[in-house]
Amino acid sequence: MRKAKPQGVIGSAECARRTGLTVRALRVYERAGLIEPQRGANDWRGYGQEELRRLNHIITLKSLGLSLREIRGVLSAPVPTSLKSILELQLRSWLTRQAATMQALKLVNAALERLAANHSLSIDDLCELARSADMNQALRIKAFRELVNETITPEQEREYMTYWATRPTEAATAMREFGERQRVLFTKLEALRVKGADPASPRVQAIMDRHRALMTETGVRKQIVELMEWNPTITRKFISVGERVRNRILNEEKALTDPSGKSLFGFFITALRASEPGRAFQQILDGAAALLEQKVAATSVDGQKLARRLKSLCRRFELGDPMVFVLSTAYIAKTEHDGEWHDLTASEQAPHRFLADALRGSVKSEA
Repeated sequence: MRKAKPQGVIGSAECARRTGLTVRALRVYERAGLIEPQRGANDWRGYGQEELRRLNHIITLKSLGLSLREIRGVLSAPVPTSLKSILELQLRSWLTRQAATMQALKLVNAALERLAANHSLSIDDLCELARSADMNQALRIKAFRELVNETITPEQEREYMTYWATRPTEAATAMREFGERQRVLFTKLEALRVKGADPASPRVQAIMDRHRALMTETGVRKQIVELMEWNPTITRKFISVGERVRNRILNEEKALTDPSGKSLFGFFITALRASEPGRAFQQILDGAAALLEQKVAATSVDGQKLARRLKSLCRRFELGDPMVFVLSTAYIAKTEHDGEWHDLTASEQAPHRFLADALRGSVKSEA
């Protein structure tokens, strides 16, 4: 009879999944003397709370740029390594990453300058650029895995992956494309922000125009509405992880604060509100809030006027389906409280819901 695993002890595959490592990495750490899993019959390896805690230490130290030899020295020291020495190691690691990022930026800018001058790129140039891109992609994947492990349970992650497995391949591809292209736009927005650009300036607003068009082209608003209707709790967690990954990557490239003290997200929201469609939509929301306060029905004459204004706005700025636009905005919009950004509460979403009801009423009246 096969010997049962001790209670609370997991196998290599489950340990790898929980930590974001691979089974091969677990073996490497074992051979390097960094971890000693429990052993059972048939050479079975088991990982309990103590092993998971030690793996967490290894992952953290490795993220600071320490080699396996340096990690072994830190973990095996009879006296705990001082915070000062750890921070010094961290500083060296981040300086190395910063230098690598700056080098990648120089290569990209040099390639663009050559292309702008109608010069071709050599194979060596392209290979160098590809290596830089691979490095940054690895950083994004690592940051995503770490944050998922911190904030999302294995059960929630499985539910999320199952949801996407039932969706058309094109939907997942569009979401990935949106994330990649949005990252490029936010990098450009960040560069303008740290230079002190006005959120209402033409250069900033040109980026906002491209971001708005990107949301329409990729159909991301519809995907958000469908995800929120499927499971708002899990969806909000994954959206939050995506935002934190984006900020972490940008933080590796440059500071996320500028002389004005605005965060990148705060700058983005200010630019969004300063845009022509942003101002127009806010006026419609204010109108909806006023009707709600007066207890006027969404199907009333005034409610239907707002629905027509919203439809006109969506046509003019190519925002797509008005219903999808207003609902997705309710889901992803945030408000600032005590210097932090939070999802809209139910009462703050009420004007959006009013407009959605008004749109439904207009459809019925047209039928």
